[in-house]
Amino acid sequence: MRGWMAAVGAGLTSLILLSALSSSAATLTVDGGVLQVFTYPVNLRSEPPSDLTCRILGWFQAELRWSPADSPADGYRIYHKGLWPPGGDFRLLAQIPDASVTSYDELMPSLLRHRYYMTSYLSSWESEPSETINVHCKPRVPHFPGPCGLEGENHHSQRSVELTWDAIAGAVSYGVLRSATSGGPYELLATTDVPAYTDTAVADGVTYYYVVVAVDAAGNESDPSVVVAVADVAPTPTPAPTSTWTPTATPTLEPTTTAEPTATPTPTPPTSIAALEPTATTEPTSTPVATWEPTPTPTPTVEPVTTAAPEG
Repeated sequence: MRGWMAAVGAGLTSLILLSALSSSAATLTVDGGVLQVFTYPVNLRSEPPSDLTCRILGWFQAELRWSPADSPADGYRIYHKGLWPPGGDFRLLAQIPDASVTSYDELMPSLLRHRYYMTSYLSSWESEPSETINVHCKPRVPHFPGPCGLEGENHHSQRSVELTWDAIAGAVSYGVLRSATSGGPYELLATTDVPAYTDTAVADGVTYYYVVVAVDAAGNESDPSVVVAVADVAPTPTPAPTSTWTPTATPTLEPTTTAEPTATPTPTPPTSIAALEPTATTEPTSTPVATWEPTPTPTPTVEPVTTAAPEG
């Protein structure tokens, strides 16, 4: 934005230039006279775009959208910050040299959260940043496959899950994501610079779903690895061996040892004559025993039958 002011007096023409690009003064000669040029800095303020959002268009397509700035602008700049480097600054992702453009589609869906903001620029001026958004959209990279060979092992007794995967050339960091639901959403659990991680924040009886992404030195994020489900299953106790009957060999009978007969002791003679007297024995009382006498059965007498002689 420039302002011009001209004044003529006493044979002197003065031109005042209001400029935001310079604060220097200059003199010019016009038609033999002296033309004085004065420049004054003007604080022009360009507004950033508004309503910045990210839309997922498909498995491999996402875009940023915004509303144009309210002030004049030559174009827009998009700034991005991802997982790597931790605690790093935003980096310039793209510059769009057309203030009428309201979208940027060089993005992809991401399991991780990425942060974006925008500015508008006019010549060498740049506006204040727009509102920062935190979304699951990552910058598109040519080809960055995710880690392979992801495996998980549950150590129930130690309340931990041990994860390992194959290293990727060029990766400076790995992001380990976890969900308690198949299909997500996944949250960043930790970052590590080695292809292994032990999750100690696990609960009994829960199945966890893990996925790993790699990040290179430029902050580019790889495709995600395959998802691995690790169930918390208590170790099965080893059953006690069932006792089985084993036939025992028949023992050989040894001949029984006959005990030697014990010698009959010789009676010792009594020391007194009284000992020789027989001891009186009580006579047992005899109990009469009833004897059963059979009753004689009378023998029937058979009378002879007289048969009459037939007559003449």
